[in-house]
Amino acid sequence: MSNENSRWLAIETCDGKAAGTFVYGRDSDKIYHSPICRTRPTNCDDLKFFDTPDGARQQGFRVCDDCYPDQAGWLVGASRWV
Repeated sequence: MSNENSRWLAIETCDGKAAGTFVYGRDSDKIYHSPICRTRPTNCDDLKFFDTPDGARQQGFRVCDDCYPDQAGWLVGASRWV
């Protein structure tokens, strides 16, 4: 997902297909999340989108302890087999 509007929509709808395709971080707390994180933001004014978790970490963001965005794509794929 490359366009910010489609990424925002994926976050709002908790779209499992978006897991592993990007992460987002909030400038206010410097934590990055998977689009399937249950602690979704209420607006997109404070968000930065990153193609990879490494990109977020390079900008000083920390990993979310609720959604584990580094593993989100694998978790969604694995759930198909359970």
